[in-house]
Amino acid sequence: MSHTVLFAPVLRRFWLSFNSRGRMLRASLLLALALAPPAAAYSADQFLKPTKEELAMKELPGYPGAAAVVLFREEITNDDMHVVHHYDRIKVFTEEGKKYANVELGYVSTTDFGNGLGDEKNIDDIAGRTIHPDGTIIPFTGKPYLKVIEKVKGAKLQSKVFTLPDVEVGSIIEYRYATRIQDHMFEAPDWYIQGDLYLKSAHYAWYPTSHDLIDQKQRPINSISWFPILPAGAKIEHHELPASSSGNLPQQTYELVVKDVPPTTKEQYMPPIASYSYRVLFNFTPFRSAADYWKSEGKEWSKRANSFANPHSLDEATRAVTAGATTQDEKLRKIYVAVMALENTDFTREHDKREDKANGLGKLSNAADVLEHKRGSATQITELFVGMARAAGMTADLMLVPDRSQDLFTEYWLSFRQFDDVIAIVSVDGKERFFDPGSRFCSYGHLAWQHTFVQGLRQKDGETTFGQTPGDPYTENKTIRVANLNMDEKGQ
Repeated sequence: MSHTVLFAPVLRRFWLSFNSRGRMLRASLLLALALAPPAAAYSADQFLKPTKEELAMKELPGYPGAAAVVLFREEITNDDMHVVHHYDRIKVFTEEGKKYANVELGYVSTTDFGNGLGDEKNIDDIAGRTIHPDGTIIPFTGKPYLKVIEKVKGAKLQSKVFTLPDVEVGSIIEYRYATRIQDHMFEAPDWYIQGDLYLKSAHYAWYPTSHDLIDQKQRPINSISWFPILPAGAKIEHHELPASSSGNLPQQTYELVVKDVPPTTKEQYMPPIASYSYRVLFNFTPFRSAADYWKSEGKEWSKRANSFANPHSLDEATRAVTAGATTQDEKLRKIYVAVMALENTDFTREHDKREDKANGLGKLSNAADVLEHKRGSATQITELFVGMARAAGMTADLMLVPDRSQDLFTEYWLSFRQFDDVIAIVSVDGKERFFDPGSRFCSYGHLAWQHTFVQGLRQKDGETTFGQTPGDPYTENKTIRVANLNMDEKGQ
């Protein structure tokens, strides 16, 4: 179950920068005020002293063969300092466990939200050391290097990479670092507690800004909500400190201590239970309930999607594609074939504006442009399919769905990040049928398996509501490979 804490707005100095995550808060540089940082448990200039028991550990009771164990983890988020401090201590048990000495700290920097502003992030203050079982300490003296993993328009996925020195079986490796964002940015934290290693102990704390916030639509951010999945006995401690004399909002704190958390289970063909691993996901929000959030944000998504699909701009093209068809099913089959023949750029490559300009093509801004360009993303192709179905006189809706090989959807987490793809729902001869034109090679009237049996957010009767996707019977659970072969004069 999600939780929401309300606080009254005082000064509207900040606003929410719109993006798909809906969690990044941007503050006016002219009006931003610095607060004195609250006292935190994190000590930035020292490591914990290992105990004799930690140095002597050779295995983890109850987990024979475990490669390593996390002795302690800490994550302290201080909004008004625009920093998150991280600290990890890991005990290595086997040769395989030595791989945890190779550390990659991944993060995403968004250079442009479409308004000339971004949330440039950085990781710094990296320090680490290796402790041998006899207590010998080898400090990390190297220099981490920056690795750019992927760059797309307006964002880049990158990581800081380093290797802790002289790690052997029995060593304790530990490192700390800071994630920093720009001074005009705020971001609610995500605490992912459960991972691939047993966790002996962890401490999490968040000190939200005490400034009042407003979003991009000038709505006051009057709530902090969180979606917790926690082990038995673990509880988030929420405290409110007295307001300062400057008239700012009361300082709130959120703190969590967990102990003895087992690792996540990984087996072949298992469902995505990682979606329900132990975690706490926070949100700044102007909404007072989950129902309010999904109703309002769903309406905004639906409006944008309908604007892109715009069936009126597709009338002529739809008549040409469906020529000769008499039934709704025949028309829709022809539309499906037409859109599936387009280049799906999710599986090929992104095209540069200069390339389009050289080919006499303008900006791709609606479904008609997808036809003109003969290409589009998986979402754009699905929206084109729905637009053409509507132009052909059928009732057609879009539905946001997760990829169930990775995640499942929960309405208690107020985030559109849960959705990976868009599918189509069309009423054919009075019966709703589900289609997946954004998935390459997906047959007419079927969904890619990762979109089956999942809950999502769909359009319905001019509004949005939660919906469930169907699945195929076992007889459809097959893969067919077709090859067209030519024979030479020798029959080869």
